[in-house]
Amino acid sequence: MFVVYGKPQVRTVGELMRLPSLGGQERLATPVTDDRIPGPLARTVRHGDLLARFEHLGAGPLTVCTVSFPGDMLDPVIQQRMMAHVAELAVTCKLLEPDAVLAVLAVAPQARLE
Repeated sequence: MFVVYGKPQVRTVGELMRLPSLGGQERLATPVTDDRIPGPLARTVRHGDLLARFEHLGAGPLTVCTVSFPGDMLDPVIQQRMMAHVAELAVTCKLLEPDAVLAVLAVAPQARLE
């Protein structure tokens, strides 16, 4: 997951990577297990969701973006195929509200990479 400054209109990883570096942050999202759901998020976050925590973000506007990975990232064939098409991977982004403490993004699976 990525948090970037501003209101970029990006649709692919390639477009996201071409954004000027303005001190945004990135994190790998990890699966939520019942014992890891922080109290205030328990009504929104469910077992099996992916969660990334960002701290000390500057003043907005801020946009959160995420990308799903097409397949088992431990499979060398999948890794090679993904790296060959990384710029084409679809990105889902959402502008954060100024007082947001949580952003929920529904991320579709990637198109088949050939």
